[in-house]
Amino acid sequence: MSNVHNIEDEMALACQCGCVRFNLLKSGAIECDGCQLKQKHLTWREIMDTNYKPKAEETIEPSAEQIQEGRSVIKSAIEKNQSCYWGNIVKENNSRLPLAALDKASSQMQKERIIRLREDDFEHDWEYVFR
Repeated sequence: MSNVHNIEDEMALACQCGCVRFNLLKSGAIECDGCQLKQKHLTWREIMDTNYKPKAEETIEPSAEQIQEGRSVIKSAIEKNQSCYWGNIVKENNSRLPLAALDKASSQMQKERIIRLREDDFEHDWEYVFR
């Protein structure tokens, strides 16, 4: 029997900067402790799971209807939450739409000056607010 271990199987999940420490924010977002980079598509459960392996995401363009629905989800989340963060928008979405549709909708709404992102120094996250 070989004593060689596949090191990839035992490595901790690491950020792009190489840091392996993460913080769970009040908003539900996860950030790197080293560079404060938000880990948008990562949940706390995945970080705590030592057997976690990231799944390859398919890049499917969201339809115009999905983007329009995403705009409604974002508006609703901002109206319902006094301090609205990405986690609130994802929760409001309730897995109905792909995250790509929400990303596109958010980008469109920012370009059209319907919403803006306000930096929250305490939360180290972006708060979504109406202009």
